[in-house]
Amino acid sequence: MSWHADAIPPVPPIPPTVTSDTPCRKCQYNLRSLSTDSRCPECGTPVGFSVRGDLIRYSDPDWVDRIRLGLQCLVGVLALIDMTLIGGILLRIMEINPPMALGYLVLLGIGALLVAGPWFLTTPDPSGLGEDRYGRSRKFIRFCLITAVAGIGLMAWGHHAGWAAEPFIQLLAGAAELIGLAGNCAMANYVSKLALRIPDFKLASNARGIMWGLGCSTGLLVAFFVVGVVHDLTNGPLGGGVPEVWNCFVGIDCLVLLIFSVAYLSLFDQLRIRLREQSALARRTWAAAKFTQPAA
Repeated sequence: MSWHADAIPPVPPIPPTVTSDTPCRKCQYNLRSLSTDSRCPECGTPVGFSVRGDLIRYSDPDWVDRIRLGLQCLVGVLALIDMTLIGGILLRIMEINPPMALGYLVLLGIGALLVAGPWFLTTPDPSGLGEDRYGRSRKFIRFCLITAVAGIGLMAWGHHAGWAAEPFIQLLAGAAELIGLAGNCAMANYVSKLALRIPDFKLASNARGIMWGLGCSTGLLVAFFVVGVVHDLTNGPLGGGVPEVWNCFVGIDCLVLLIFSVAYLSLFDQLRIRLREQSALARRTWAAAKFTQPAA
């Protein structure tokens, strides 16, 4: 069952005074001892919002919109990639060679969305709520994102300088991309904790399942790659008919990874829809309180 902007859930009763350390929803000011009918002396946000737990519908609407924008970027990049692939096939059929500048422009757009999406999605809540549960995952995702971008930049620089084929450069770039893949698993974990603030327990459970599926299939693919490289370098015991079986296992693992990747993007779209509802609730609640709550 989903919430809608025209059906705000009943508000639980709140105490008349804040009796414990409670951060303001907008600026983290400690509201202890203040009346719940008053406003934060720092930013003017109604105190009553900050004593209702960590539900997103009482959060700063601007923050909700920012993380929703991140999800829109991640969903939009999939559409852009699909259009690029379909367009490339059609151009090849019609024997049309597009200008290189167009290809670079499309790649730049895809790269910008891939960077902006996780960055906006991991924007911290201004109140600091949720950091005890997913703060490490949120920071790790940003670290992985920066590392992956640095790896791509390293390969581009190496290619321009003429020494991109150096094993050391390839090793550094490969390690950076592996860290980027680890960030995908961390992002699924982060989404599962974020879904609990709606709350949507089914969405959170699906996110955890996708996290394990992505992690295991990606880990197996990396293991296959490493063993294959070692075999090629040493010409070890993987001889005879074993490589065909090995390639079959690799193909199955790639198929599983593709399935979980599609489910991963579907997860983003589901959360995006839920956050759109939560954003509408938050804006209605904050707008109403702006005129009905007395100043401190």
